[in-house]
Amino acid sequence: MSKLEEIQAIQNEIKTKERQIYQANKAVNAWNKGMVKSQTNTKMSRLFIETQREEISALQAQLIKLKAEK
Repeated sequence: MSKLEEIQAIQNEIKTKERQIYQANKAVNAWNKGMVKSQTNTKMSRLFIETQREEISALQAQLIKLKAEK
């Protein structure tokens, strides 16, 4: 895989993870507004969001490193 293809793949993965975070945030907000609040779902979603953000940070660091090697 060439550098450009690898950079593009990482950028696509970052976009996918950011979309997943957006959808999880929407779900958490919907649960918070609803009459029935399931704390388990909220906690799991927040954990998912935190791990996705960590993965995005790692991917962005990898992307910066690849662009610097260019």
